[in-house]
Amino acid sequence: RKTENNTRAMEAVALHDFTPSNSDELRFSKNQLLKVLSMDVDPGWYLAELNGQSGLVPSNYVRMADHSWYVPNCTRSHAEELLLKRDARGTLIQPDGAFLVRTSETTAPDFSISVKFGNQLQHFKVLKDEAGKYYLWFTKFDSINQMIQYHRLNSISQTNSHMLLRDMVDPVAVPSGPAQNRAAPAALAGPQTTALPSQQRVVALFDFNPQDPDELRFRQNDVITVLGKEDESWWLGETEDGRRGVFPYNYVQPYS
Repeated sequence: RKTENNTRAMEAVALHDFTPSNSDELRFSKNQLLKVLSMDVDPGWYLAELNGQSGLVPSNYVRMADHSWYVPNCTRSHAEELLLKRDARGTLIQPDGAFLVRTSETTAPDFSISVKFGNQLQHFKVLKDEAGKYYLWFTKFDSINQMIQYHRLNSISQTNSHMLLRDMVDPVAVPSGPAQNRAAPAALAGPQTTALPSQQRVVALFDFNPQDPDELRFRQNDVITVLGKEDESWWLGETEDGRRGVFPYNYVQPYS
């Protein structure tokens, strides 16, 4: 098996427990959050990291957290084409804060984040410290996913407090993981749904620290019962210790 690492550092949630049968595989339990380092190791397998240990994991045992914002093999000029595209009337299509993550042209496999604001684009280089944490300024993150979620609520710019990340209107399709054609474990995974009806339980992907008194504080891996939806982006929930409040929907994932 190949072991190249393209340092994607995207997140995935474990759908099932996995017990390795080879020394290069990584043990994990259902609902644990893995950092996927590469999807290109071998068909049906990803290279992932958990608690400082890395190894191969069967792709059908995990579900990738959304990263439609990641555009592989995207140059700086192509990012400008996508984010500054205009319609037939000459109006910019993308909203302020629309962004994409791409591999840096000058320091691959590092990442850059391109963000549209007004009629211009700003490019931010993602830095990585010796402990494997990602950062732009001072706050550090375990993964690119966590960094993106944070800057949806906190400006990515040091000089513009309004530059919050928003998804592109027509995000670029990102290919799914490799087709499985080797002896990966028999899949327990069927079609997965992202629908979250009221009263369904969800698990926190990240820590959430409220900005307002009506918001619900929780930590990564906390289980929350969804009581209702304030709007498309904020849901009302209750933690297992009985606390209630609203929280951003993109901080959680279905709990099963």
